[in-house]
Amino acid sequence: MRFLPDGPRIPSHLLSQRNEGNVIFFCGAWISRRADLPDFDGLTRTVVGKLGSEKAVEAIERGDGSDQIFNALVREFGQHEIDREIYGALKAIKAPDLPPGDLRSFKGSEWSPPASHNKL
Repeated sequence: MRFLPDGPRIPSHLLSQRNEGNVIFFCGAWISRRADLPDFDGLTRTVVGKLGSEKAVEAIERGDGSDQIFNALVREFGQHEIDREIYGALKAIKAPDLPPGDLRSFKGSEWSPPASHNKL
């Protein structure tokens, strides 16, 4: 499937797996910024702020990485609660302003996973 005429062709099995919650597509900051979505640091701070975890605030102040902070949040609140907050924070405020054909690395190409990718 293609979402743009000259965009990447995304295999339907990946879209199905995404719909079932088994796959997350990560886009670079360029697309996220144009959709007014937070970067990883911003996402971490938003989730920590919503949950009010003193331990996580201290971890941010110490300079711990977002991955460490999310691991601690999962231990404190459980995966379901963290997922709920992440999904809420990542709802696009607006559609990304993407000029046609400006997805340079994928333009007109067939998507293919890296060699180390595990098949679903």
